[in-house]
Amino acid sequence: LKVLFVGNSFTFTNDVPGLTVALARAAEAKPELTVDSHVVGGATLESHWNDGAALAKIRSNDWDIVVLQEQS
Repeated sequence: LKVLFVGNSFTFTNDVPGLTVALARAAEAKPELTVDSHVVGGATLESHWNDGAALAKIRSNDWDIVVLQEQS
């Protein structure tokens, strides 16, 4: 199961992708998770959209899940 996280420091400071994999492994979840992320400190979803890099990352793979994390 391929999961992409798009967000900002809330995602990478707390290592949400790594935490998600650890929880799935602890639960012996199947299929196994493969995670990647595109994170920029302080970024809003609008800034990700305007930059274009997040969209390129989304298009770069056949993700099963894309998690979008907005700035508070």
